[in-house]
Amino acid sequence: MPNPASPSTYWVLEAELPPDAEELWSWHCFRCGARGSEWREESPGRLRIAYFFDQLEQRDAGLWLKAFRESYPGAAPPGRIGITEQLRQPWDTAWHAQFGPVPAGRGLMVCPPWNIVTAESSGGRRPLIIEPGQGFGTGRHASTLLALELIEDALPPREGARRAPSCLVDIGTGSGILAIAARLLGVPRAIAIDIERAAVLEARHNFALNGLTPPLCVQGGPASLRGRYPLVVANLVLPLLDLVADDLAALTAPGGSLIVSGVLESERERLLPSYLARGCEPLDSRAREGWIAFHLRRSA
Repeated sequence: MPNPASPSTYWVLEAELPPDAEELWSWHCFRCGARGSEWREESPGRLRIAYFFDQLEQRDAGLWLKAFRESYPGAAPPGRIGITEQLRQPWDTAWHAQFGPVPAGRGLMVCPPWNIVTAESSGGRRPLIIEPGQGFGTGRHASTLLALELIEDALPPREGARRAPSCLVDIGTGSGILAIAARLLGVPRAIAIDIERAAVLEARHNFALNGLTPPLCVQGGPASLRGRYPLVVANLVLPLLDLVADDLAALTAPGGSLIVSGVLESERERLLPSYLARGCEPLDSRAREGWIAFHLRRSA
């Protein structure tokens, strides 16, 4: 008698079959001990479905087909069956593999807290630690990287005589990644604002992971703030950027920088007139993977 699967493994029976055969074949698999199933491919006239078993005594595909034909004479059987043994994954941490370090701009490396690289091992890049959560901004989306690059370009080199802006305001902060990047690059103060309470809490948490004093975190929209600031950044989709254009322009000090991202390249002509009308002159833009970001200067 074959040995059952060890506790560290499970079995996958994958079948290709016509759609009208799926119901009866699935019934057969679950009667034989399947614990679950997953549709892996669907096309006209063809399905590919995987069935999962803790133990599988019968591992001969031919005998599976024979048993099905005997149980359901005249029913259409699968066209192909594959049976494999798989290692069980520690599902609580297996998703970590999706989040490795990502270079950002010229000098940063976005890292999850379980895989922090050193400057020595990353060519001199400084780690920026972000724990993936509900807040947008893990350093993998093009709009985030574009905004970060423009922030970096807006700041003076560390050895230069020009001073960094005294404060950055991050509208729709999400994970806090852009505000943290600015602090690591030499901006002494940050204000992070988001309408989602979960994002505000995550931003504070990620600041702490980077050894930084948590910024002023505000739950709300840009109209919640007063004053004018030398560097304002907003990584939002176009409808939101249109909606808050008055607020973003009002928050940007005369001569200050406003960085907007989250816009598709095809939408650029819809965005710029709105900000030009509010006294924001484009200085630079960056594009990547169909997305575009702008560095605007607020006129006096």
